[in-house]
Amino acid sequence: MRNNCKVTILFLVLSVFLIAPLFSQNNEASHSFQIRPLGIWNSVYGSFLAGDSEAYAFDFLFEYQYAANKNINVSVSPFFSIQNRNDLGERYYLDNSLAIEGVQGYVKEVSYGVDPGIVIRPYGTGLRGFYIKPNSRIGISHINIPDQDIDDTIVTLGINIELGYQWIFAKGFTIQLGGTIGTTWGIPIGDREAEYRTYYFGRAGLIFGLGYSF
Repeated sequence: MRNNCKVTILFLVLSVFLIAPLFSQNNEASHSFQIRPLGIWNSVYGSFLAGDSEAYAFDFLFEYQYAANKNINVSVSPFFSIQNRNDLGERYYLDNSLAIEGVQGYVKEVSYGVDPGIVIRPYGTGLRGFYIKPNSRIGISHINIPDQDIDDTIVTLGINIELGYQWIFAKGFTIQLGGTIGTTWGIPIGDREAEYRTYYFGRAGLIFGLGYSF
């Protein structure tokens, strides 16, 4: 896990410092589309370099931003993930948000939903510059643990706060860099076959986006 984090941070730093100087910054844009390549990178790194041939993961998050005015942007971020991971401990964390108590073996999960939010630009810079983004999470996770005969569905609801900076360059190329922290609740649907933690406080993460603005 520690090596995975180091490689991810190195990849992020090199991407920003190698690509950003190639473009001059553009101040005017109303729409921005971005993907989060760190999720894809971590999926590839974890699946192929972790030494577990049965484990796999694919995470995809897409963000659309619209500049309602110079100070307020609207953000909508659909997400999708599919994973098969081996839990060797007493507790399994689902997207760092939920915990399955007392189970072991491979856990298959499919998660999808949307993160709506409001992007506040305190300096009136439209879609670029420093931002503060309160946002929420609304999602569904399907969990299957074949060795335990568990097949559950969980509704995930969360609130987060994100701080960061967004660059928009002359050709519309966009880089976003920031951090987020928040809380997520899990609500099982129907007959619950496993025990779940209903909340997870302090979920933190690194934000790195690449995209196009116009």
